[in-house]
Amino acid sequence: MSTQIYEFHVEIHCENCTAAVRKVVGKLKGTILDDFTVDLETQILSVTSSMSPEKIMEKFQNKGLECTYIRIKE
Repeated sequence: MSTQIYEFHVEIHCENCTAAVRKVVGKLKGTILDDFTVDLETQILSVTSSMSPEKIMEKFQNKGLECTYIRIKE
């Protein structure tokens, strides 16, 4: 599978929420993720990975991060 940028919706409401997401996702960088960004205003987590979005969500959920897959970023 080629590397894609996937977008997920995450429930974040403040900078503390954003920092918590960065902490969880940051632990996966270099393993299943190549890179990621979190946008508080849009509540979008974008990740760059060659893994399927379903597998990424499974890994996030195993780490306690609830999210919803939105789409592949064009």
